[in-house]
Amino acid sequence: MSPRIPVLVFALVLLVPGTAGAQSMEQQTIDAQLAAPKLDSRAIVAELDMKAVPLGAIIGAIAKSSGITVRYHSAVTNLDALSTAKLSNAAAGDALQTVLAPKALTFKATGARSVFIYPDTSENRAKYSESVRAFAIATADVAALTTTLNRAITPTADDLRPTIVSVRDSRTIHVRATPDMMAKVAKVIADNDKPLADRVDQATKPGSQAKKAETCIDEQELTFSTGSLRKVTNQVQKCEAGIWVIDPMNGPKDPALEKAKPCVGIKDQAYAAGVLREVKDKLERCQDGKWVAWTK
Repeated sequence: MSPRIPVLVFALVLLVPGTAGAQSMEQQTIDAQLAAPKLDSRAIVAELDMKAVPLGAIIGAIAKSSGITVRYHSAVTNLDALSTAKLSNAAAGDALQTVLAPKALTFKATGARSVFIYPDTSENRAKYSESVRAFAIATADVAALTTTLNRAITPTADDLRPTIVSVRDSRTIHVRATPDMMAKVAKVIADNDKPLADRVDQATKPGSQAKKAETCIDEQELTFSTGSLRKVTNQVQKCEAGIWVIDPMNGPKDPALEKAKPCVGIKDQAYAAGVLREVKDKLERCQDGKWVAWTK
């Protein structure tokens, strides 16, 4: 039996210019990333003639000849059943269908050269059908939320991992997934894309990720104890009760910032208005509840 091969998630963050032509290219890129996988047309079984041998051996021979990898559903238990196959210059998909169908099995391509074999039942066909959905992100940091999704979605051996494409400028996350996985993705997004005030309240509650022992975390998820200082460009910041603030000892207070709304970053880390952060070598400033680009 071929070893189980994990299905990798693809997450792409796109920076999209504002022209109509660029938007069209953006959609084409998104569509290409979310397209259902198909087996490479060059995956061919040149010649195969096997009689009265275990089904697993025939599948293994097809995989070796065509250069594909195979992952099995846990309910596939009839790989020892004797089978016969005679193939010549057959596409890998056709070859698999020929030997799987008589044993009430089917497969789904999970990549250009990878497949997932499972029992062919109406329930499973519905379970492994995939759809595409676009999620509009209201307040969360799109890149940080994409990272959260990749960490939070943990499929079992019998699940198909979703494909996630995030577009920062249009603040959307596009997902191709099975019904079960799509429901999990939707919940993670809903839990992390709450109104800003709710997220700030949560971030400063005892027991939250950022509030533990009144610590702060930075953009690389390093932990700082309360009272710690850090410097972002020329701005000195202080971890104060779980929130990054501008250190009052290293610059005058700006009264206009005192009533401005704070911002939220990765893992619900709170930032006071006016605080800078560096994300992917770009500076951003918390400006009345929103992150805006900032130049040095």
